Amino acid sequence: MGFQSHERQAGIIRYAREAGWNVDSRLLSYHAIGQDRAYLGSLAYDGVLALCSRAAPWLPGLLRGFTVPIVDMWADYPNLRYARVLLDHAAIGRAGAEHLLSRGFRDLLFYTHAIEGKGARRRAQSFRDVVAAAGARYHELTWDHESPPPRRGLTRIAWLAEWLSGASLPIGVMGSNDHIACEVLEAAALAGLQVPRQVAVLGVDDDPVITELAQVPLSSVDSARERVGYEAAVLLDRLMDGQPAPSEPVLVPPARVVARRSTDVLAVRDPEVAAAIQFIQDRFRDPITVEDVAAQARVSRRHLQDVFRGATGRTIRDTIAWQRVDHAKGLLAGTRTKVQLIARQAGFGTGENMSKVFRRMLGITPQQFREQHGHGAASAPPADRTSTA
Repeated sequence: MGFQSHERQAGIIRYAREAGWNVDSRLLSYHAIGQDRAYLGSLAYDGVLALCSRAAPWLPGLLRGFTVPIVDMWADYPNLRYARVLLDHAAIGRAGAEHLLSRGFRDLLFYTHAIEGKGARRRAQSFRDVVAAAGARYHELTWDHESPPPRRGLTRIAWLAEWLSGASLPIGVMGSNDHIACEVLEAAALAGLQVPRQVAVLGVDDDPVITELAQVPLSSVDSARERVGYEAAVLLDRLMDGQPAPSEPVLVPPARVVARRSTDVLAVRDPEVAAAIQFIQDRFRDPITVEDVAAQARVSRRHLQDVFRGATGRTIRDTIAWQRVDHAKGLLAGTRTKVQLIARQAGFGTGENMSKVFRRMLGITPQQFREQHGHGAASAPPADRTSTA
């Protein structure tokens, strides 16, 4: 219950079908107030899945009338003592920064709106930390609807276009969500800047209705919203079985960055480094080494390692590893291909090698990544539950 969130609802539905639940979704409307609530008194629920957002200010008061377990999938009301399953905003920011840095950008901008709240701020902070650690230049831009720009009548897109026109180019931009990232595409077009050569743009949520219909097909971080709905349903089932609630919110990390034309560029001025990155992107599935990359660039290994790190903030070895990890993540999340075969297809050679790199880069194994982001599920609980969502 709360407001419409198609992806989270899809995750809830997937678990509900596996578990044999009866789900009442009649309170998805923003207008579930007054007499619209009356029918609740005649129904008995075993649990509630809620989106306690300020977009549905009536919801906290309504939830106080329930005595069954409740799982919240939002964080606008932290004082409400509910179990929570949330997007990992810090991990989303890190994934965005890593993607733009891998394209060679040394100037990176995080763009958002003031009304986006705490989630966007956590994404921005993590994005900034990764950019700083790489020795690149961080920029932040926030549109505040209550404090418009000094010149009366200047639209948000025109204001953003002016900023981009004065920025150090090329620049990689992460919008706090797909809608906001599309504003960057519009502003770049208004300023006469080329996407992605001068301005590369990355969104968040990977909503195909937005990303595929944008002026330039939009790269985006798949924030795993469907997985949030699924894991929230899993947690609610445990609470309905009498298990204790977790002391901290359950954070669901993003699945992967889905690259499209808006970031399909190498923003590297050094021709040796550009050649090295292009070779890595073309050949990462093969058993290439740092020596192979240096030979392709026709320079010594030591020289290339120095200029490569100075231009990208990464080692050649880590750049190869990240290319392989990103490719493997897409196969793990989107297919049922065996892990050993994915390891070969992604250039790791063996499943053991892939597991070592995943642990080093992500802190989890490939199988754990698939369990979190693929179509696998927890074992089915007892059926005949009734919940509201």
